[in-house]
Amino acid sequence: MSAGSAEQTERIGQTEQMGQTGHGLDPVIHPTGRLRVCAALASANQVEFSVVRDAVGLSVSALSKQVHTLIDAGYVAQDRDVGDSRRIWLRLTSAGRAAYAAHLAALQALIDAGAQVTPGGT
Repeated sequence: MSAGSAEQTERIGQTEQMGQTGHGLDPVIHPTGRLRVCAALASANQVEFSVVRDAVGLSVSALSKQVHTLIDAGYVAQDRDVGDSRRIWLRLTSAGRAAYAAHLAALQALIDAGAQVTPGGT
């Protein structure tokens, strides 16, 4: 590995440790399933697991895996219903709301930058 590529790999690693890619996109939120979970949770204080499942169109096991990744990142909290422990409630944490908002801003910046490109231009 050349010195240049080792240096680039180190910079990418440092950026990802900060929770963002070079474009400001959050690598935890960016995969489609997790982005859809965050979108479903962003509109309310808390949402029941089955409602999120229906909204994002994932199986229970696939959704559970995506949710646990978001929980591990500190972006989502999970609570069991006091009256019925089978009911699970999900919510974005304050860190999750901030990360989701920053991710959306980064996506918008990419869209805006793309709109500035002139097809066939230099």
